[in-house]
Amino acid sequence: KKWMCFSTSSSLKSAYDSDGKTTVTMLNQEPNLGIMINTFSQAGFRLNNGMFVIGPMIIFPKTVLSWNVEGDNDISEKSLVLFPMLEPRLDILLIGYGRTTVDRSKFDQIVMKLRRRRKHLNIEILPTEKAATTYNFIAAEGRFVAAALIPPVEISFYEEDLALSKLKRKELYTLDD
Repeated sequence: KKWMCFSTSSSLKSAYDSDGKTTVTMLNQEPNLGIMINTFSQAGFRLNNGMFVIGPMIIFPKTVLSWNVEGDNDISEKSLVLFPMLEPRLDILLIGYGRTTVDRSKFDQIVMKLRRRRKHLNIEILPTEKAATTYNFIAAEGRFVAAALIPPVEISFYEEDLALSKLKRKELYTLDD
């Protein structure tokens, strides 16, 4: 299985103790920020609470639901009917599609229909990789966000990702076949 990792460490401490001291806090390691997405694969999503969600999901800062769609072609007004009915109103709804390219005109029609049901419903349609990171960032700000995500069909890796993965497994200096 291929995985995409968003974060690998928690707060970093330093011996430097004067004014201007800098600390780094990884958002998905903070339990009070709610549920966030640590990694994803073609099979599903691993959350910061250790749970693994198989297949498409809908995620809120405190709740996760299984989303009953097979893939991008199943995204419709009916599959998103929950969101215009929510009270209080969402600050933003993120829809993450699994393929690298999609028919944007189909999504634009769905967005227009949803906005007719609920004015001022902010909707952003992105590839799942971008939607997941955007969800984490907005949830960390304390805003009322939801994301409807389909696991990606393909995952792109960079040489740095592969090197970090091998280093974690202490296989950096083994030869590939």
